[in-house]
Formats: sequence, structure tokens, C-alpha cells
Amino acid sequence: MERKLSEIEVQKRCAVSRVMGENKLRLFGLGFFEGSEIVPMYENRGGSTRIYYVKDCLIALRKQDGEQILAKEEMT
Repeated sequence: MERKLSEIEVQKRCAVSRVMGENKLRLFGLGFFEGSEIVPMYENRGGSTRIYYVKDCLIALRKQDGEQILAKEEMT
């Protein structure tokens, strides 16, 4: 099932299925492109920012950026 990256539970491995919006090229440059494996690691107290593990790096994204990325949770 496809969901917004900002809605995937912390510590759940997922794969990007689509990136939308005007920040698409910036997100591609950070490693958020179709097929990329992502793990949401941490979320700040208010939920406005999350840290994601992508391509052996930790990347912080605002919630509105995470809403532009659709991902599928990987079954384990």
C-alpha cells in the first residue's frame, strides 16, 4: 500500500515509489527517488521534522517535504 513518507511509522523500512511537487529535483539530489530504500529514524516532538536514513546518510526533512514523497512499506 502506497502512503506519504511522512505517515510511515518510525523504524519501518520502505521504498520510494513516487516523488511529486516543486521540490522534486532537490529531493532527487538528496537520494529520494523511485526505488530508494528509506527508514524514518526519528521525529521531533512536534512532528514537523523527521530524520530519514537514505543512501547511508541521515537526512532531515520537513513534514511538508515528506508529504510529497509516496512510499511502500516493505514487508518483513
